[in-house]
Amino acid sequence: MMARSRKTKAGLSGEPRPQTAGDGRRRSLPGLWVVGLSVATLKLVFVWLGLPEKTLLSDDAYYYFTIAHNIGQGAGPTFDGLAITNGFHPLWQIILVPVFALFPADLWTPIRIALSLTAALDLLSGWLIFRVLVSACGPVPARIAALAWFVLPPTCLLGLRGMESSLATALLLALALRLGGYGRLEGHITYRGLIGTGALLALAGWARTDNLPLGGSAVAAALLLMPAAVPWGRRLLWLAVCAGTAALAIAPWLAWNYLNFGDFVQVSGQVKLQVGELFGHLPWGWATPARAFITVLNLLFAPQY
Repeated sequence: MMARSRKTKAGLSGEPRPQTAGDGRRRSLPGLWVVGLSVATLKLVFVWLGLPEKTLLSDDAYYYFTIAHNIGQGAGPTFDGLAITNGFHPLWQIILVPVFALFPADLWTPIRIALSLTAALDLLSGWLIFRVLVSACGPVPARIAALAWFVLPPTCLLGLRGMESSLATALLLALALRLGGYGRLEGHITYRGLIGTGALLALAGWARTDNLPLGGSAVAAALLLMPAAVPWGRRLLWLAVCAGTAALAIAPWLAWNYLNFGDFVQVSGQVKLQVGELFGHLPWGWATPARAFITVLNLLFAPQY
């Protein structure tokens, strides 16, 4: 009782209490939420007034919308109603299908619902940016980064293009948040958690195909660059569990591509790789491991025109 009384008196005497990351997080979040929710509300007003339809919507977004409408009407993944296509990133396409199936005769309502979803995802991404950075950099840099995400035009308006960008960004940030704790929690890593990390990596890949090498590199770095006390055998086993889970989860999409189009990646990506103005005149392809290896080297080191 006396110890508790002395502690209480010390707390009332004005002695400073050590600051923690949790203190900064609690002080920062209310202001961030005010800004984030205000921006999200403005986006929703913008969307339901129909303004992005005249200025911001990407041409490629209409490929998503048309394919989603056709799938919802039972025609399958086709743009023209005749030939199937894989010119989309599957997770965003899957999300759009029920939206367009609910409004088969309405042109703009499903599009506005889709853009509303991107506004919600962008709000989630701002919170994830703060969470990722607050432990590593402190509350002030984390707050600045999250505010920049909410208000700067390139990121604020990104989702209103109607593409998969908001979904892909949110999933990559969720993966980064999960990986950020691995260096501090190596004694508490479980196989269930590793399977969850692999599944999250696969979801990021379903959201955008090129998230797989990016997210996979981050997973490998987080698990292999553990403190020296963690044996290398354990690190490699952890990485194998994550990679195996991700491979199993992404395999149906890759297999469908290969069976229907003879390649593992989208036809639209293949077409872009042949454009000399973008990638130069170099050999490309994904049909065999050797050709895929050459393609990766070209993407990394070839001169970009």
